Amino acid sequence: MTVSMTSVAPVYAADGVAKEDLKIGAIYIGDENEGYTAAHMAGIDEMAANLGLSDDQIIEKTTIPEDEKAYDAAVDLAEQGCDIIFATSFGHETYILQAAQEYPDIQFCHATGFKAAGSGLANMHNYFDAIYEARYVSGVVAGMKLNEMIENGTITADQAKIGYVGA
Repeated sequence: MTVSMTSVAPVYAADGVAKEDLKIGAIYIGDENEGYTAAHMAGIDEMAANLGLSDDQIIEKTTIPEDEKAYDAAVDLAEQGCDIIFATSFGHETYILQAAQEYPDIQFCHATGFKAAGSGLANMHNYFDAIYEARYVSGVVAGMKLNEMIENGTITADQAKIGYVGA
């Protein structure tokens, strides 16, 4: 699966942040026991490993609901010195935008949202994968399963139906 960020121009501070001074925050809707959040945590871990960051350079907040607690979590991460903060739930977006307005020197990256481009904020970004690829693969797998069920005699070709619910 690829990440589509072609419409987002990178924003860099003139002097940047030295790798050893970089601090990253993450706000998760769930915890490591839930697949969506676990995938984001794995991504943060891989990023840290690839950049050679130490554990104390990453601050993660789990089970943050889609309410003002998301704003509180973002402010707390900002106050702890995070240079970039990732929020992973669609419902966090309004609260992350609020924090981004108040902390213009911190980069805020929000998964699944859409408001960054229209916010006028240089420090607010949305990101999401190219979901059509995963949906395509899911359709292929569903078709393969139906063919298997027809070949096994579990169902007949006339009974085979596929439905799709898009999130």
